[in-house]
Amino acid sequence: MAVAPANDLRLHPLSVEDYHRMIEAEILTEDDKVELLDGMLVEKVTENPPHRAVVDRLTWHFARGLSEDYRVRVGGPITLPPRSEPEPDIAVIDAADVNFEAHPSTAHLLIEVSDSRRIDRGRKLAIYARAGLPEYWVVDLVERCIEVHRVPEGESYAEVLRVSPGETLVPSGLDVSPLDVGALLSADS
Repeated sequence: MAVAPANDLRLHPLSVEDYHRMIEAEILTEDDKVELLDGMLVEKVTENPPHRAVVDRLTWHFARGLSEDYRVRVGGPITLPPRSEPEPDIAVIDAADVNFEAHPSTAHLLIEVSDSRRIDRGRKLAIYARAGLPEYWVVDLVERCIEVHRVPEGESYAEVLRVSPGETLVPSGLDVSPLDVGALLSADS
């Protein structure tokens, strides 16, 4: 169970290096469902069936549609020093960034599938914008739409679109077929 700190406590933020040392020392293991966001270990929410179905559909769409120059990373870390290593549901990265030495530190597209978690529209959005990541989607399972964030500026994005069922969506700068938002969010597919 997550506990919020009292207002009079001073917290010591973890660096990406601290986080990696905790993993290497097996203080944190695969059983610990956490990610590092702005120096804090944040619990990840257990995926429900709609969440997993949308992630699977997005994976299939991008994996079959992108050239060999790209890779679709599912639930893998993106290292954003000095204090963040989020694990987006989907990241489209350069194929050259896949290696045994380190997680990628950039992506062409990041996608979080959300059932109204404020963290996806708040903390994660700010982290991705600060890192200069060009495009971030929040697939909103409650409102049945995709929020598209483009053109990072400070801790936000200058361009924000809302794409609904009946519309299609193509990420900027990627040559991939249009994504049918209705099919993505349909319980019938």
